[in-house]
Amino acid sequence: DCVAQLHAVRKLTVHSYGAVRETLFIALAAHKTQQLEKLEILARNCITHERAIYLSRLQQLRSLICPNNDNLTDECLFEFAERLKYLQELDIKNCRAVTNIGVLVLLRRCPQLKLVNIEQCEGITDDFVFDACDVLKQGGRTYAEPVLFRVAGTGIHEIIVQGLPQLEVGQLLQFSFVEENS
Repeated sequence: DCVAQLHAVRKLTVHSYGAVRETLFIALAAHKTQQLEKLEILARNCITHERAIYLSRLQQLRSLICPNNDNLTDECLFEFAERLKYLQELDIKNCRAVTNIGVLVLLRRCPQLKLVNIEQCEGITDDFVFDACDVLKQGGRTYAEPVLFRVAGTGIHEIIVQGLPQLEVGQLLQFSFVEENS
């Protein structure tokens, strides 16, 4: 159990071209719940609902990067939203099963979010912009700075967000249509 032996690890990157074993997620949930602040999982389609439950136990997590994951669904985001109260950054680029609902629940329940990369998430639509505005109008944000959403390749059209900076909610919400190189 290598993960359990990493005593003071705060950042962990998992890079795999093959399968990532279930035991990794079990070990993280069992031994790193109060330590790990940043987790980057670069392994295609390795996050399932069950594994999201394990990840949601990492209560101090501030940054979760797990792109290219067709198994990552709204239900996974619900698990993250339930327990990851310190989450500031989420990168779920190219997680095609994610929809407006999952990201909105996360926005509502994770008050410290600053950056959400949802590029190439085809289930994100124009309606997300209006619904996110409604969520942010309700308050409860920990930071005064806006939440930045990277939305290149989603169903959000740039013309929809052009008027936001003039609105009060524009100070709480930003959208980038420029695809980030990863």
